[in-house]
Amino acid sequence: MVMLTKTLPFSALVAQGRWKVEFFMSDHTGAKSTAYPLIPLKDILADRHEFLDPQQYPDYLFNYLGLEHIHPLTGDLADEYQPRRGRAVLSRCKVFRCGDVLYGRLRPSLNKVFIADGAVIEGICSGEFYVLIPDSRKILPHFARSLLASRYVQEVVKSMTSGSALPRLALEDLLEIEIPLPSVDVQQKYEELLIAQNAKRQQVMAELRDGPAANLEAIVSALEEGTPPTFSRSPPPRCAGFETIVLPESVVVSRQGRGRIKGKQDVSLF
Repeated sequence: MVMLTKTLPFSALVAQGRWKVEFFMSDHTGAKSTAYPLIPLKDILADRHEFLDPQQYPDYLFNYLGLEHIHPLTGDLADEYQPRRGRAVLSRCKVFRCGDVLYGRLRPSLNKVFIADGAVIEGICSGEFYVLIPDSRKILPHFARSLLASRYVQEVVKSMTSGSALPRLALEDLLEIEIPLPSVDVQQKYEELLIAQNAKRQQVMAELRDGPAANLEAIVSALEEGTPPTFSRSPPPRCAGFETIVLPESVVVSRQGRGRIKGKQDVSLF
């Protein structure tokens, strides 16, 4: 039997505010080997400090996301997802914008990571998420989402969560995790493949979901008309025809709970 040991000063335990052995034994990367340099997430992602009170816009239709609206692993929207009126959202929310990546900080083992693109390009979300802005000079958004959902992050997160009843992950811990980072030119190839594969997968999922009911309807119609049944492919995923909803033009946004800024704000933190 091999026993791993590590000596830490008491000040390190106090500074971290935790006594979890796994945290201090972790090397903060899930990469066993890689052809690219390891870069901490804090160098390529920033937390978006924008908040909004939906109650100030009771009749406005918001893209509102909670953990229950995101599928694990794929980051797809749940089938039952629907936008909400401001009056139906009772607490202050985080703002997300096109290209942001939402990382589920509560129960991170569920691996719920969403990119603001396609059906939902901007909106508000619950405090269950961290809203992360990829630095476009260093990392592309779909590539960033895939890395956050990959074992490079998930294996390390296991040692960083705290709380037994409601496991959660601190932002500073998440951003310390190191991931392999190729150049943006190389990432572009990954980005194109990811977008194409996601579209293909969502089409197949739509056919699996809607196909059986459509086939039964085709049989009924054929029997009524006395013609052979015609089975057609299911329509494209809902995002293809989903109404685009954006934030109000005169939205009142606060940052870190201090101060208020009128007008749609797009902030570069890099």
